[in-house]
Amino acid sequence: MRNNFSKYVKLLPLFRGEVGRGAAGPSRNTHSQLDSHNEVRNNHNSSSILVSSANARTLRQAQDDTQALCNVTIPSRTAVNVFSILNFKFLIFNCFLLSFTACDKTQPTQEITDLPITSGAVMFINEGNYTYGNASVSYYNSLNESFYEDIYQTQNSRPLGDVAQSMAGINGYGYIAVNNSNKVEVVDLLDFKNVATITGLTSPRYILPLGDGRAYVSDIYGDKLTIINTTNNTIIGTITLPGWTEQMVLANGLAFVANYDSSRVEVIDPATNTKTMHINVDGHPLEMVLDAQGQVWVMGQKEGNDAAALTRINPSDNTIALTLNFPLTASPSHLIADATGANLYYLDNDGIYALPSTGSTLPSSPIIAKNARNYYAIGISPDNSKLYASDALDYNQRSDVYIFNLQTLEEEKQLKGGIITGGFYFYR
Repeated sequence: MRNNFSKYVKLLPLFRGEVGRGAAGPSRNTHSQLDSHNEVRNNHNSSSILVSSANARTLRQAQDDTQALCNVTIPSRTAVNVFSILNFKFLIFNCFLLSFTACDKTQPTQEITDLPITSGAVMFINEGNYTYGNASVSYYNSLNESFYEDIYQTQNSRPLGDVAQSMAGINGYGYIAVNNSNKVEVVDLLDFKNVATITGLTSPRYILPLGDGRAYVSDIYGDKLTIINTTNNTIIGTITLPGWTEQMVLANGLAFVANYDSSRVEVIDPATNTKTMHINVDGHPLEMVLDAQGQVWVMGQKEGNDAAALTRINPSDNTIALTLNFPLTASPSHLIADATGANLYYLDNDGIYALPSTGSTLPSSPIIAKNARNYYAIGISPDNSKLYASDALDYNQRSDVYIFNLQTLEEEKQLKGGIITGGFYFYR
C-alpha cells in the first residue's frame, strides 16, 4: 500500500493526461507514443517531465488502490491503534489528493435550457486523460454567461470518448476528432445531439473542410489523409502521406498539410486528391494559420536539438517568404490567428505572445505573462474582443479557463473547463 502511495505522490503533479497525442520517429507502439509525445506537445512548460507507459499504469493502479481507500469509514480508536498514526495520516492525505479525480464519480446531469446554440457560444474542447475515456466538451454562452460542464454527455447520455483532439464546424454540424477512440463524432450544432459517428480512422487529429461536401482528416499513425463525405458522413478515400500529419489550411485552391515527422508542408490538390509538392521548413510543423494577406504561417516545434521556427509561405508560388527562428531554449506552441488574420498569437515558456502578420521579427516579451500558470491552449473570439486561455494545472483536475479583454489585456473572467482543455471552438 505504502509503495503505491509513494509512486502516486511522485507522479500526481507530473502526469499529463494527453500523453497519447502522438509520437515522432519510426516506432509507432504505445510506449513511444507515451514517451515522445509529451516532449513535443508540452514543450512550452520547460519543467515538464515525461511519464512512461509503465508509470502511467502505475499511476492508474495507485488511483484504483486509493479509490478503494476513499470508500472506507474512519477507523475507531481500536483501529487507529492497529493502523499507526502515520498510516492513518496517509489515508486521509491520499483521499484528499484524489478528491477531484478518483473519489469523484459524478457526471454532470443538468438540463441545458438555453438551446438552440447561437452566436456567443464557445466550446471548450477537453482532451481528458489518455486511456481514461473522459474527454468532454464544455459549453459557455458569453451572452448570458450560462455554462455546462459536459454538453456531449448531457445531450447524448454517453461519454464522448478518449482524447478529444479538435473540433471543426461544417454546414451547421460539429465534427469532433476523438483521437484515441479512432473516430469522429458529428453533432448538430443547434442542440449538440449526435447525428453520426465516423469510424475506421487510425488516430484522427484535425479536420479541414474543403467546401464541396468533402473534408480531409489528418492522422498520427495512419500515414495518410482520410477523405470524408460530409453529406452522408462516410469515408470515401485516402491520400497516402507517410508520417505524422497535423493541422491543415486551404489557400489558393490547395490544401497545405503540416507533416511533423518529415519537417515539411505537404501540398495537396483537392481537385485530384494528389500531392503536388512539398515545402521543407525549419522545426517540426504542427500548427498552421492563414493571415489577412492569405499567407500560410507554420509553427515548427522544437524537438531535441532542432530549434523551433515560424515560417511564412506564399501560396501563390509555394515559396518561403520568411523564416523566424527561435532560440533553442524557446518552446513555442499553439499558433492561432485572430478573426481578421491581422495578428498571430502563440504560447511560449513565459506566457502568451502576439505578432503582427506583417511583422518580420519575433516579439521579445509576452503580452500576457505566464507567472505561476501553465497555459496550455488559447483562442480568439470571432469579434476579436476576447482571448481565451486554458491552464491545464496538474493535468488531472479540471482546467482553469481565463477570459481576457483582447484590447486592454485585462483578465475579465475565470471559468472551469474539463480535464486538459486543449482548444476552443467558437460558434459563428
